[in-house]
Amino acid sequence: MQNEFTAREADYENVETYNEELKQRVIESLTDRYGIERSLYAGIILNRINKFLTALQNTYGDLRQVKGKRILDIGCGKKAVEEDGSDIDQSTERVFEPWMCRILVELGADPVGIDIEVNDDPSFEHYQIDAALPGAFAFLPDHSFDGWHDMSVFGHPKFVKNIPRRERGRVYENMKSEMTRLLKSNGMIIQTHIESLNPANQNV
Repeated sequence: MQNEFTAREADYENVETYNEELKQRVIESLTDRYGIERSLYAGIILNRINKFLTALQNTYGDLRQVKGKRILDIGCGKKAVEEDGSDIDQSTERVFEPWMCRILVELGADPVGIDIEVNDDPSFEHYQIDAALPGAFAFLPDHSFDGWHDMSVFGHPKFVKNIPRRERGRVYENMKSEMTRLLKSNGMIIQTHIESLNPANQNV
């Protein structure tokens, strides 16, 4: 029994070590590919990425299990673009780029992003959808997703600004219903603690 316990403990330690190494590789890859260090909000973006990676680890245990999973990310965000000659690296818009979907791509998953904004990020499948509207997800087949992530949408400043408080309960209940319809029987809900993801709640 002792040997069996020791073997399981060793496996756990190996998974933890691998997870940490994989998380670091993902962070380094995203930082290099998307020039995160140039952003005024680099610290907040990296914190956000860490939160998403931790959420995936908490959900799947071994981050290698994410590979091949088709995961729906509601309110995924959009690729920030310069407007009127403004320096995009000085904008909070970089914080709300589609970091979860990009992480999933790095991990070998098959993410599908949903956002109210137009998204021209070519690295993953995405749709411009107002998730607050009834029937917004009707085009997606039943039980077609291995995972569901929507925590970003409820913490996004645009959601708070555009959806009256009295309507938020309805939107949330509608999303819960769609989540039940769209997830496979063994599908997972990926939970992120949103209170720490809003730039308004953090120091730059």
